[in-house]
Amino acid sequence: MAGEGAPIVSESGAGLVVPLGDARAIAPAVLDLGRKPAEERGAIGRRGGVYVREGRTGERPAAAHLEVLVRAAGRKGASG
Repeated sequence: MAGEGAPIVSESGAGLVVPLGDARAIAPAVLDLGRKPAEERGAIGRRGGVYVREGRTGERPAAAHLEVLVRAAGRKGASG
């Protein structure tokens, strides 16, 4: 991932960052991730949760996600 979320992913160590729009960069990054021991891959995943729980993503991203969820829930409720 690159773009708006890339700094968060990089700072948290919770994923991979590849150049935006560079589809050829994705495969090597995923293969590299797959070569890592399961314990290390698990740690990468857990770091994202820790980063969010520590409040390091800021209020704005959390509020934006909440707004999307509320709108989605409202649409589902309206249609049945």
